[in-house]
Amino acid sequence: MTHLGIILGMAGHVDAAIEAFDKALAIDPAYPHALWDKGRLLYDAKQDYPEAIRAWERFVAVAPAGADRDRAQQLIQEAKGKLASKK
Repeated sequence: MTHLGIILGMAGHVDAAIEAFDKALAIDPAYPHALWDKGRLLYDAKQDYPEAIRAWERFVAVAPAGADRDRAQQLIQEAKGKLASKK
């Protein structure tokens, strides 16, 4: 389901991609790949920063220490900055 979401997102079907990620997360709510990709799509395509933050915070909670988790934490801060600048 996660790979389907990636393909749908690349094809510009953002809502269908998010639905695919949600289906993958219904099977395994802690699946890092789905959390990461859902966050990226919410951030980049929808500019839905609160939801992107939620997805990445869940990713950080389940991902092992390393570059991907560090990048997610950085993206969370960037998204929070974008939210603050909108106020």
